[in-house]
Amino acid sequence: MARTMDRNELYKEPQSFAIGSYTFTNCQLIGKGTYGTVYKAYDIQQRTYFAIKYCFAGCKKIYMIFEHIDYDLKMLIEKLQPKPLPMLYVKSFLWQLLRALTLCHTNRVLHRDLKPQNILVAANGTVKIADFGLARSFTIPSRCYTHEIVTLWYRAPEILLRSRFYSTAVDIWSLACIFAELVTSKPLFHADSEIGQLLQIFQILGTPTLEIWPDFIDCVDYNDNFPKWTECLLAEHVPGLDSDGLDLLAQMLLYPPEERITSKAALSHRFLGDVPIHIEPVATLFGSDNE
Repeated sequence: MARTMDRNELYKEPQSFAIGSYTFTNCQLIGKGTYGTVYKAYDIQQRTYFAIKYCFAGCKKIYMIFEHIDYDLKMLIEKLQPKPLPMLYVKSFLWQLLRALTLCHTNRVLHRDLKPQNILVAANGTVKIADFGLARSFTIPSRCYTHEIVTLWYRAPEILLRSRFYSTAVDIWSLACIFAELVTSKPLFHADSEIGQLLQIFQILGTPTLEIWPDFIDCVDYNDNFPKWTECLLAEHVPGLDSDGLDLLAQMLLYPPEERITSKAALSHRFLGDVPIHIEPVATLFGSDNE
């Protein structure tokens, strides 16, 4: 559902408006981004809140109506600190995200900007991937795309090294970083520059060799003088994750993109063999601190 509006309306913050059978009131600004503005608004007829995204399209503006979800994953992790997310929730969230990525990748869509802020968490524990503003379709074999994608902390090494080609494996790497963060409440790699991010990855996973990653040398920013680190134990950086979880994480963080586990294969990994069918509402995580 969408409609357009004239430029003289473009920058007005709405108090109420109607779109089709929806009549919205009590509009509250909840976010702004490169591609639009998002409001929380109450639908009088259905007596529920929706998220209304206004997207700019030349001199026009498009309204998009979504269900309103109170949390994103970043908010949830921060609200829970210093407590970790219970493992049942980690498994449930990871399983749901892998299913969502499988759907995307099966339909040849790369998200390209997976990060906790772009993962919405509903009150019942359902998680949804959002913000497809940088998503695009891909071809087989994969083509060279722009490298200004993915928030730095969740960026795959082939992007940091400006590989001429990349594929669905970049989303798997990003999800691996999110997986680790779900367990520890801290980003796995968290530098403030591209080279710093790359070196942090090398320090933890070991500097890749041409035996491990033959295409390493073909990356635009390959440097034979990179510091040489040996691989650390992932368990030291992701405490609280059992051996099965560490095995899955390691397969999601393999250097050669073509060897990285796919989302479909990851769904069958033994770590996810006991994913709960139902989890308690998210609000129960906060106990007496729930707002």
